[in-house]
Amino acid sequence: MSDKTPTIDERSGAEPPAQADQLLEPLPSMGRFRFDRLVGEGGMGRVYKAYDSNLQRWVAIKLLRSNDPVMLARFVREARAQARVKHDHVCPVYQVEEEDGIPFIVMALIDGVTLREGADDMSLEDTVAVFIDAAEALHAGHTTGLIHRDIKPSNIMVEPSSQN
Repeated sequence: MSDKTPTIDERSGAEPPAQADQLLEPLPSMGRFRFDRLVGEGGMGRVYKAYDSNLQRWVAIKLLRSNDPVMLARFVREARAQARVKHDHVCPVYQVEEEDGIPFIVMALIDGVTLREGADDMSLEDTVAVFIDAAEALHAGHTTGLIHRDIKPSNIMVEPSSQN
């Protein structure tokens, strides 16, 4: 059995930043969410680790990078599509919101690393198991009409399995 559990992360190309813990700008602030650090960024937006004070849990928040109406429509459409997928290895979307004109998606926080980051420490069996789980997760998305257009090792998160 694999000691890593994959999760397809629909951050639309979110790549870990070069120095995620060292921001050149202040962390955003939004209502009940206390931002902790930047965890990734891609062409569409930035993903932060944040604490939800209402539900008392850590979450991932994706902020849209642009005010372009076309990008906003795509952002919301992708969040809705991902929220329809129910699979153990697809990152759950909790909500899509807008605050002070800034759209954002609240998702489960995956406590792990990208497959790109973790691959060197994985056995062949673990790597194959991750690819099987990722393929099944992609299939679950396809059954709802979701097509992930940017599947790559930096968009697959692996976390330590609870079964050791």
